[in-house]
This record gives sequence, C-alpha cells and structure tokens, in this order.
Amino acid sequence: MQNVELEARVDRIEMALERLAHEVEETSRSVRLLSLETRTFENEMRAFKEEMLAFKEEMRSFKDEMNKRWGDLANRLGTLVEDIVAPAFPDVIKKRFDLELEDMMVRRKKRRGELREEFDVIGVGDGKVFVVEVKSRYKPGDVDQFSEKLRRFKRLFPEYEGKEIIGIIASLYLDEGVVGYATTKGYYAMAMKGDYMDILNFDELRR
Repeated sequence: MQNVELEARVDRIEMALERLAHEVEETSRSVRLLSLETRTFENEMRAFKEEMLAFKEEMRSFKDEMNKRWGDLANRLGTLVEDIVAPAFPDVIKKRFDLELEDMMVRRKKRRGELREEFDVIGVGDGKVFVVEVKSRYKPGDVDQFSEKLRRFKRLFPEYEGKEIIGIIASLYLDEGVVGYATTKGYYAMAMKGDYMDILNFDELRR
C-alpha cells in the first residue's frame, strides 16, 4: 500500500516537473521571441534615425541652395529692373515734362567726406534734377527711406542747389497703395503701364 502511494506521489511530481519544464520552455521561447523583436525594433529605429538625419541634412542643403538661388534671382531682377527703367526714362521725361535730358547718370556713386550713396538714375535738364530710385518691389516704408536718400542727395550734390529736385520711385509694378503714398509725399511713381513705362500719378501731382 505504501509503495502504491509512493509511486502515485512520484508520478505527480514528474507531471509537475514536466509542466514546469514546458512552462520554462514556453517562457524561454517567449523571451527569445521578445528579444528578437526588440533587436528588430532597435534596428528599425536605428535605420529610421539614420534616414531622418540624412533627410534633415538633405533639406538643409536644399534650403541653402534655394536661398542662394533666391539671392541670385533677386540680384538679377534688380539689375533687370534698372536695365528696363533706365533706357525708358528719357522717353518718359520727354513725354510727360516735354524736355530733353542734358545729362543722365545710371548707378551713380558719390562720396563727400563720411557721407556716401549710390543713386540708380539721375537725369538733369531745364533746371530740373530727376532722382530715380529703382526697386523690384516697393513697400510704403521704402518711400520713407527714399525721402532720407533725397536729403543725402542734396548734401552730396551741392552743385544742383537752386534747381528743382524731383523724386521718382520706379519699378516694373507698383501697388496702388504705394502709388498713393508716393503721391502724398510728392514723388512721381513710374512703372509699366500696359507694354510701356509711364508715370502713373503724373496728373495727380500736376493739379
């Protein structure tokens, strides 16, 4: 009887050990699978980080290149505007003021002591001196800056004292608000009108 009970207890212990071994194996398998998934995830994250770094570097290079191109374009556009405005300027003055320019200077640089400035276009004729400031795009604040530039012009060119100084802002296109503001300041506004350059507020200032 004791032998039977002993064998039964041994059987139960063996079964318990088998279950334990099975559970250990399952746990080990789960751990190995988790470890594999973790390594896979870590590798994927590492690859993702590397891709993001490469992308950020690519975008940084792209931004630098775009900034350079915009700068080059802005420089070329500024030259283009002057190259269009300057050749048309004598005809506009002839049409609107009925006078021939005696002298015309483009991108005229002048220095007097510590004061220095560059003027896009200067035209002289019949007791009048036209000072033209050319920009690819005008804002009202630029008109205010032009006022300061005209004051420097009078100091830099004392030989024109006694002549009528006429300020003109010029561009390929001028917003109505800018034209209106220039009119209140007493400046002519020159831009494209259809397919030719003209002074847009001539009548308003001549009234």
